[in-house]
Amino acid sequence: MVLVVLLFVFTSSDNKTDNPYHQIDPRLYDPDAPSGEPWVPDKSEGSVTSQRDKMRELFQENAGDEEKTVSAYASAERAGEVSRRSNDYALNAEEYARRLFADGVRKGWIT
Repeated sequence: MVLVVLLFVFTSSDNKTDNPYHQIDPRLYDPDAPSGEPWVPDKSEGSVTSQRDKMRELFQENAGDEEKTVSAYASAERAGEVSRRSNDYALNAEEYARRLFADGVRKGWIT
């Protein structure tokens, strides 16, 4: 009987506390992001350019040539002009640049 009462207490929605780590503040969504991804504040230091901005810049400089743009982005990353917050998949600079380029084309933030 006590077990049933305890289970009820622990599973009752009235007694649950909200876990702030599993909630996304709706104010953080970027309305301009076509993917609906949450806005993440830029934690970079100094004049480090955002990844998307750098990819757009290089895309323009290289007249839309994918190989030149990817190569230039990888070089910029190695030079510290742009950085990643994490590297969960252990991608080298070229592979990351290739995936970022593809993401930009797919989501339309580079054209």
